[in-house]
Amino acid sequence: MLTNVRYTDCQHYKLSRTAQPGDLMLLRLIRAMLALRQVLDRRLGAIPLRVREFGLLFILATQGPLSQRALGAAMQVDRSSMVALLDRLEAAGYVERAAEPRDRRAHRILLTASGRRVLRRAFALVARLEAELWPAPETAAARQFRGELARLAAWAVAAAGGRDDTSAPAAAYIPSTRRR
Repeated sequence: MLTNVRYTDCQHYKLSRTAQPGDLMLLRLIRAMLALRQVLDRRLGAIPLRVREFGLLFILATQGPLSQRALGAAMQVDRSSMVALLDRLEAAGYVERAAEPRDRRAHRILLTASGRRVLRRAFALVARLEAELWPAPETAAARQFRGELARLAAWAVAAAGGRDDTSAPAAAYIPSTRRR
């Protein structure tokens, strides 16, 4: 709650004395992002897959085999979390680790045929969810929203110290959270 915030602190935001946390755009965005992640996790759970795993498979499908280190950097995931994530995906048969030709200590991560199949199923689930959210995706409002969302994502990634690249895969923008 905003109980410790003085009214004069909020004048910049044109908030009244009865302001609620949801009145700030960034808090609304964060709330929406967390709720959407829960919804998507539940839907992907039917495959079974998690949002983070979907993101990793998406990066491999769009960028090809990557070193474990490059994949972790693209996803903004620390080394130990990346190992655990890859262990789960490798056990499921969706990815495989191969020795990096130039450095035998490093691993290249490859998407398997099974990984491509599960990714197609995940895309179908994501497409249905997007159709629920935006039943008319080609309207001017939807195009404007996508443009603003891409701009926001690029700014946030750059501000956090990542790449400012709006052409980066959407999975690179999926936030890290420790769950399950």
